[in-house]
Amino acid sequence: MADVFINAQTVVVAATDTTLYTVPLTTEAVLKITATNIGGTARTFRIAVRRNGAAIANQMYLVFDASIVAQGTYERAGITLTATGGQDIIMVRADHADVVFACYGVEV
Repeated sequence: MADVFINAQTVVVAATDTTLYTVPLTTEAVLKITATNIGGTARTFRIAVRRNGAAIANQMYLVFDASIVAQGTYERAGITLTATGGQDIIMVRADHADVVFACYGVEV
């Protein structure tokens, strides 16, 4: 199977867990995630990896209520996900819809 480029974006509803990306079954993905605050006020955000589609739990967070300055960007690269026992899911959340999320990478 050929590698597939990933380009996923989402705008969140304030204080709501939102799926950014789900790894297809029997696939591995290597990702970079960005969170960008397009507003004029500092905001907070979360990024979690739900392994095998499990319900969210504290140990799944890569970032928890981190502050992002107005018009600032946060990047996290080298995230490897798999879908062997179930589908890994990137979940994001922010305190305001001014925070937008994207992930880029490759499925192999």
